[in-house]
Amino acid sequence: MKLIPFDLRKKLHIFDGFEPDDYSMKIPLSEKYPNLEFTFSEIIDQPFKNLQNILNQESFQQLAALQKIKNPNTEWEHFVGSEDLSLYYFIREDKLVLVSFGEFQPARYKVHLEGIWQID
Repeated sequence: MKLIPFDLRKKLHIFDGFEPDDYSMKIPLSEKYPNLEFTFSEIIDQPFKNLQNILNQESFQQLAALQKIKNPNTEWEHFVGSEDLSLYYFIREDKLVLVSFGEFQPARYKVHLEGIWQID
């Protein structure tokens, strides 16, 4: 699988609020990409580290370098994005989308768009 940078501009605060009662509620990325919506239940099982099993080593390293993602130093650390929130991904049509998601303060959750990649 070959990746081509599509939109690497970070967009903070796609979601900023209390923990949702319904993890299947749709979260839109932006008006610019109406077909790239996702749910919390969809991304929670797709941490960024799992991309190492899907992408070839060269594509994974290119993605990590361009996104400025550091490898965790220990087994207890994980890949993080903006505001040190855990990094996740989802695939829609021919796009790989990276988002950071997590509890920012007690009961307050945030999601940030980290980047969109074209899958070739």
